[in-house]
Amino acid sequence: MEKDDVTLYAIFSKELTVTCYYYDISATQRIEKVTGTIYNNETSVDVNLPIITEEYLDEKGKIWTCNGWTKSTSNEETTGIAGGTSVAIDSDINYYMLYKRNINVSYHVNGGDSNAPRTQKGEIRLNASNIKNIKGADITISNEIPTREGYVFANKWNTTTSSSGTSYVSNAVYNFTDDITLYAEWTAGTNTAYKVEHYKQQENGTYLSTPDETENLAGITGAEVTAVAKTYDGYIEDTTNDNRVISGIIAED
Repeated sequence: MEKDDVTLYAIFSKELTVTCYYYDISATQRIEKVTGTIYNNETSVDVNLPIITEEYLDEKGKIWTCNGWTKSTSNEETTGIAGGTSVAIDSDINYYMLYKRNINVSYHVNGGDSNAPRTQKGEIRLNASNIKNIKGADITISNEIPTREGYVFANKWNTTTSSSGTSYVSNAVYNFTDDITLYAEWTAGTNTAYKVEHYKQQENGTYLSTPDETENLAGITGAEVTAVAKTYDGYIEDTTNDNRVISGIIAED
């Protein structure tokens, strides 16, 4: 019985690995690997990226949500590839989880008598390849002008109530990487009204409850001013009277 010739062909294979990096809710780096095999003259193989939904809790206690996978180590990308998506690979490769979080820029009028501007929101991002490198959000500082009796708004907002921190100029663009509250900066008004009242003693030695003369003056809010006694025929200044007030601070209201 004759037998046909048989040709046998060698089969070559190579296993390729996708190494996926992400972080869990305990801020611990996790690694998940996906493998695929190419045979003979094949140049690539399709693999499915892992489905990861666990949030990342940073060292400040802020929660970040997953935003897809990327091959890039940059934090510039806005959205990555969704978990479960099939990707073609032709060599071993790393993928990194992208994360995102919303931040708030809040305003406080800091003694003002008007409403604070509305809170502004922005989205910040990071890449699991460098979890400390946050891509901040560019936010334009509010151009609303608050008001305060006796003061002028300085067109700036500050990180402290005393205006001794970092200043942010109204309507300018700044990059923020976390929530922040900004306080209005004020300069003292230079034309704040105040009064100086003068009283004459009555014949019976008492004083009326209403002044005999009132001076309406103006000065700088918060400044100390000293009254100048009026001169009246037949009167001398009663410097020993307990109700005598010779100086005071110009109040904002």
